[in-house]
Amino acid sequence: MYRSLLVMMLTISLALADDCHCSVVGVSQCCALVATPDNATVAAGLTAAGIVIQGVAVPVGVNCTDIPDDSDDSSCSGEAVWCANNDYENGVVSIGCTPLSE
Repeated sequence: MYRSLLVMMLTISLALADDCHCSVVGVSQCCALVATPDNATVAAGLTAAGIVIQGVAVPVGVNCTDIPDDSDDSSCSGEAVWCANNDYENGVVSIGCTPLSE
């Protein structure tokens, strides 16, 4: 039941992320890496969080932290992104990430 709910929430969040240009809603994050689930590091993070993503090339952030509202994304030494409020395991993985520069 929970897995079905997670898949439904992910699908809805991805649809919303496609329509969002980062300034509408959500929290800006700084991620050490942003890649698709076929990347070994991303796959390991998803596995650690108990998340299965198959057949979807959705961008996933790894080791993400929030960028404070009073700071700009230049303080990020990784990749500054907006991740559709899908943060799992305290930032180990964040799903549906879009670069802030778009």
